[in-house]
Amino acid sequence: KRNEGMTLKMDSMKREVEGLAKIVDERDDEICRLKKGHGTTIMQVEGKVKISQEELTRKDAEIIELKSSMSSMKADLESTSESYDTLKARAKTIATELKDRRVEVRTL
Repeated sequence: KRNEGMTLKMDSMKREVEGLAKIVDERDDEICRLKKGHGTTIMQVEGKVKISQEELTRKDAEIIELKSSMSSMKADLESTSESYDTLKARAKTIATELKDRRVEVRTL
């Protein structure tokens, strides 16, 4: 009887060990699957980061080009403003001279 009890106990322990081994194997498979998924995800993220960096570099170059263009336009604007002010002053001088000559002509 004692031997039978021990055999039953050994059988139940074997089943328990086999169950635990099965659980461990399932966990190992799951961990392996997660590692593969993680590797794929990392590669995707690295690809997206690379694309974002390239786009950022392109946009930085565009910003530099636009700043240069804006600087050139500011210089053109200043030149045009100076020309306009000069012409405005000249027109005012001519208008004043014309007014003075009209007054002279009337007095003659």
